[in-house]
Amino acid sequence: MTALYIIAAIVSVLLFLLFSRVYITLGYSTAAENGLSLDASYLFLRFKILPKKAQKIKLRDYSYKNFQKSKKKRLAKEKEDRLRKSKKVTHGQSAKKAEERRTNEKKNDRDEKKNAVSMIWELRGLILNVLGSFISQKLRLDISRIHINVGGKDAAVTAITYGLVTEAVGALLAALEDFIHIKRRYENEVMITPDFTSQRLDADILVRISVTPAGVLSAAVSLIRGYISKIVKNNLKI
Repeated sequence: MTALYIIAAIVSVLLFLLFSRVYITLGYSTAAENGLSLDASYLFLRFKILPKKAQKIKLRDYSYKNFQKSKKKRLAKEKEDRLRKSKKVTHGQSAKKAEERRTNEKKNDRDEKKNAVSMIWELRGLILNVLGSFISQKLRLDISRIHINVGGKDAAVTAITYGLVTEAVGALLAALEDFIHIKRRYENEVMITPDFTSQRLDADILVRISVTPAGVLSAAVSLIRGYISKIVKNNLKI
């Protein structure tokens, strides 16, 4: 009975981990110093991707002793590189053969890239179907706020820009709603207002994309299964 409890506990933890959502938060503000912000979070873990933390300047890194150490390392590395190059020239073939070998390697690399591109092109239907299913069923977009303040050099430019921005944002949200679940947190999360006293466009945007690890695994399994079936069909044709 104890073994069953342990197995049930392990399965419960795995299911909890698989179906807990991974959140990617994207923010942009013209008023902020860095403008763009990006971070990811999963359960109690959080990873800040943008903006990157500024490295602290340590005075000890600029001491004479550390400078000499870094200089020795650099010289040792340069010496090692020279020895490696000389060994290649000494133990390798002639310069002509070496050039031929490099040409052949480049040709092989190009052939491999062409084969990879052709394979992806053959599987494009499968990839598009899997990605479309993944985006429509597994991804979720939470809109916290899309606030845009539209200004221009005069009233006419402001009015034209305001109309273009409003139409573009509306069309984008409508297109997204056709194949992705969009959750709006507040009543006025999307606000586009004209500002005839300002001569600039200000934006304050915060959205969050979320997905479960189970969804990612499901899409990966579907892609691998389709790829294997495609290879089997091609071999049967041959």
